[in-house]
Amino acid sequence: MEVLSSKSASDGVTPDVPAAANRSAALPEPSVEELAACPVDATLAVIGGRWKATILWRLSERPMRTSELRRSIPAITERMLIRHLQELVRDGIIDRHDHRTVPPHVTYSISDYGQTLAPVVGALCDWGREHRARTEQLPAPHDRH
Repeated sequence: MEVLSSKSASDGVTPDVPAAANRSAALPEPSVEELAACPVDATLAVIGGRWKATILWRLSERPMRTSELRRSIPAITERMLIRHLQELVRDGIIDRHDHRTVPPHVTYSISDYGQTLAPVVGALCDWGREHRARTEQLPAPHDRH
């Protein structure tokens, strides 16, 4: 991490502050109302569960049955998958289609409202790919000194 000069505070430079903290960011200044109710928090409240973004990513390809989703995300438990699906349905992000057959046939798809999250999930995927590539190039933690 790049650190600014360690000049004293009397020189007008904040000591040991990461340079990135002093760069002007592309993020807009938050309003007073937004500081009270952060829009990032609102977004993460909907997609911030451990597996929710992964579920949305998988459903972006096509509607899927519960069992298909479970197989496509091997590390998720059945209980957690059902819980996240219920929350995403409750929030209007995905639609649950019960085909009313025996045996039960239920599919999930991204709702029209959930489609508005496509750029967000896409940006998260892009950032994750870049981050993974970056961290794979870094030396092992014991080699960094």
